Amino acid sequence: MKKRIFLLAIAVLVTACTKPPVTPTPTPEPPATPTPESPATPTQTAVPPTATTVPSATSTPTFTPTPTLVPLEAFQKGIAFTAWFPRIYAQPDTRWVIEEQIRDIGATWIEIAFDCYHEPEVSVEIDCQHEDIPTDEEIKHVIQVARENGIRTLLKPQTGGSVDPSPYMDFGGADQSEYWDEWFESYTKYISHYAKLAEEMEVDMFCVGTELHGTTQFTDKWREVIAEVSKLYSGPLTYAATWEEIEQDTVQFWNDLDYIGIDVYIPISQVQHPTVEELVQGWQEPLARIERLVETWDKPVIFTEIGLPSTEGAITTIPEEWDETKPVDLQTQANFYESVFQVFTGKSWWHGVFWWDWWPMHLQGGPFDNGWTARGKPAEDVLRHYFGGIPGSWQDACVIPTPYPDGKSIVIFDEVISGTDFSIWVDNGSINQQVESVVYKGQYSLGVTLDNGGGVIIEYFSKTNITEYDYLEFYINLGPEGGQELKILGEYYPCSEAWCEGYESWTALGNYALVEQEAALPADEWFLVRIPIDKLYRADQKTDVSIMIQNFTRKPISEFYLDDIRLVAAGP
Repeated sequence: MKKRIFLLAIAVLVTACTKPPVTPTPTPEPPATPTPESPATPTQTAVPPTATTVPSATSTPTFTPTPTLVPLEAFQKGIAFTAWFPRIYAQPDTRWVIEEQIRDIGATWIEIAFDCYHEPEVSVEIDCQHEDIPTDEEIKHVIQVARENGIRTLLKPQTGGSVDPSPYMDFGGADQSEYWDEWFESYTKYISHYAKLAEEMEVDMFCVGTELHGTTQFTDKWREVIAEVSKLYSGPLTYAATWEEIEQDTVQFWNDLDYIGIDVYIPISQVQHPTVEELVQGWQEPLARIERLVETWDKPVIFTEIGLPSTEGAITTIPEEWDETKPVDLQTQANFYESVFQVFTGKSWWHGVFWWDWWPMHLQGGPFDNGWTARGKPAEDVLRHYFGGIPGSWQDACVIPTPYPDGKSIVIFDEVISGTDFSIWVDNGSINQQVESVVYKGQYSLGVTLDNGGGVIIEYFSKTNITEYDYLEFYINLGPEGGQELKILGEYYPCSEAWCEGYESWTALGNYALVEQEAALPADEWFLVRIPIDKLYRADQKTDVSIMIQNFTRKPISEFYLDDIRLVAAGP
């Protein structure tokens, strides 16, 4: 749960797909269940090719998704499906990501994880009514979509971690028991609400608490919380402990639960780029500690969270906060995933794993994303292998349609903004529509200067159905200085369903980056960006396109340039 970072309400590090290809890691035949005898060991960091990798029909079995739920006692192949932004579960991407990504990699469970607001140093109250928190209807929507796709659900409401107020509060020598009585009363009220929801929606497992290591010293009070939850929810229960709680053995109420839950964030290597073998060796001490825990309590274990961001050096610093400013390291992330399956597969007490994390954003991840998700990275292939998912490659997420010379197009900007259906404007910055010094073709380009958080918005509003076009494309030049961190976001218009009427937001398009990182975008050169049109509209909204190119450099940036903006049809 320490993994999220709130840069802005709708920001993720996004990635570019048009990169020089290298030889990709072969995709092995996926087994039906995790097996250490046939590991899918990644061998190198790859970047996406410009064509789809086609798996061999003779070497991989046919996979047919089914809405049938796996048996409750089967190994839990899980993904943490998280909500950190306002109304994110209400967006159409929720269904798309579950149906087209999570189900396809072979996941059989999702963990619905979100934080309510809690400041224990200020108040014992826990606020789940803030606009950033998923509503009950949104949570029900996720549960329903998962069930329709044969995916079980673990509901995991959270409060942001440790609740120990002592570093922050001056109790003035007074007895702290009154504070804790009030806190547990507040917490019981909060968690009971979601226990009722879990029972109503027939959720498959419920987590009574997450990483609350400031409170687990109060065993009797936690047993009271669990007893109240058990009156409201009839399914299996777990608690998600930090590794610190496991090492210090502070959780003494495992007998009141069905599963030992662990959020497994451990610096198992001090090597910057460890091999799978080195990581396997690094797991041996934590493995021994977990086995002693199992021997003591005779309970099965699930990893309620586990993961590693694809960030340089993260393996040596976890569980510290993700540093989004560091370079990308895809290979160590993939090696980490592989090591987990090699070490823990076959352990009779290991009943499930929930990988952190996937957002309800269809273009998340990708090869220049340094965040936690495995989407569009070599780690995704490791999951496909061990989860027994649809044969494919992580590189498929970044395939861009190939244009052809005679394809029809709609010009948005070429010398001038074309027509009244188009609008290009700047929020928190300035735009020059007649730059002559830096031009891709013709006489003029657009020059854009942005302050911190500013963005340039490109909009096309028309009665024309844009599905006959395949992508939006434009050329960008960062100018002679370069170094700007720019991210592309698409706008979703209000949800058409009654329960989410009025919602709208910008959401990051996660496979498209304008970041000078690892030679992704050189200074003073023109670079072509193509975004598939089907990523820019909802199923019921096929006439409008709106994107924002936003400054995430955290300071005002030098002028960059846009040219030849258009909607284009791809080849037949």
